Amino acid sequence: MRVVDRLIAAGLAVRHTHGANRRETPPQLAGEGRRTVEDVTARRRAGIAALVERLTPEERVALVEALTAFKAAGGEPPVPYTRGPAHGPHVLPVEGVGTSWK
Repeated sequence: MRVVDRLIAAGLAVRHTHGANRRETPPQLAGEGRRTVEDVTARRRAGIAALVERLTPEERVALVEALTAFKAAGGEPPVPYTRGPAHGPHVLPVEGVGTSWK
C-alpha cells in the first residue's frame, strides 16, 4: 500500500472506488504513469531488438527455442505468430521461425 500511496502522491496513479464494492479501491495508472510505463517498455523492446540483431540466424533460432521451452515450462498459453512491421516492435525477426514477443 505504501508503494501505491507514493505513486498516487507523485501523480502516477489514481484510486477509484469499485462500483459494486465500495471497500475495493483498485489503483490505476494516471496519464503520467501510463506514459512512463510505455516509455520504459519501448526502451526495453528496442534494447532487446538491438541484442537480437547481433545474433546469427542459428543463434536466433536457438533463442526462440529456449524461450519457447521456458514459457511452456511456466505454463503460459501460446502466443499467435505475427510477422512484419505492421505488427509492431514485439516481433522477433527470425527467418523461418514463428513467434512474437508480447
